Amino acid sequence: MAFSLLFTKPDNFYSPVEAAGCYLLHKGDLLCLKRHPAKVQGDRWCVPGGKAEPGEIPVQTVQRELFEETGIQLDLSVFRFFKTVYVQRPDANTIYHMFAAELDHRPSVILGLEEHTDFRWISEPELDQLTWIYGGVECIRMFLKS
Repeated sequence: MAFSLLFTKPDNFYSPVEAAGCYLLHKGDLLCLKRHPAKVQGDRWCVPGGKAEPGEIPVQTVQRELFEETGIQLDLSVFRFFKTVYVQRPDANTIYHMFAAELDHRPSVILGLEEHTDFRWISEPELDQLTWIYGGVECIRMFLKS
């Protein structure tokens, strides 16, 4: 599937979908989740995140999704905004807001098994060992280089 990651909003870009993701780090390791095989892009890896609900601002989306997907509850003040990208795919466009949180302890992860089947804390050299959702590894690398 072809996709494009754009750093400025293109002319005539329309997306009914806004999503937010969280780069959750502990001692340089990034929390990654493996999508349930029945989900879109199933069996691929991603960071915690998902679509905004009506009335949510992006940081609230990332806080809610992190809790729903991992059981990790963090205060809104912990999240730092990183970047917004515009994702163009043949089937849909998405506005994707990226946030980061650095933790001084590694929390327990309780997966919402209807959405994900596995999790890992990985270091940057391990990125290429996983099969990522479209654009996932590109966004992670952009974040890690910032």
